[in-house]
Amino acid sequence: MPYILAGIEKNNGDFKDLIIKNEKEEVVEMIASNIFWVKGATIYTPSLKSGCIEGVMRRYLLSEFESNKIDCQQVLTKTNDLMDAQSVFLTNVSGIRWVKNYKSAKLTDPKNLLEKVITLPQPL
Repeated sequence: MPYILAGIEKNNGDFKDLIIKNEKEEVVEMIASNIFWVKGATIYTPSLKSGCIEGVMRRYLLSEFESNKIDCQQVLTKTNDLMDAQSVFLTNVSGIRWVKNYKSAKLTDPKNLLEKVITLPQPL
């Protein structure tokens, strides 16, 4: 039900995507993507305990971050933690996309970080 309501709100508003939160108001994921954010040298993503889906791309990235000794923490957190992020990116089976703005914050492209662990497709 939360996904249906979020989809309706997204379509009725001026949103490209919306954050899904659990009953404790913790970040779970986006409407159809897992979410990651970067603060300093650490990457964060919601813990499976939040209720997020253990997506294929999420699992792959977590493995690659570990293999490349990139600090990635699975956390339970509120949306205010995203306000301090330098980068936010979303993953699902169709790939990775980065978020340019979150509320009033302008975010940076995580391309340099992600290129350390995966081969990104060339732009068209």
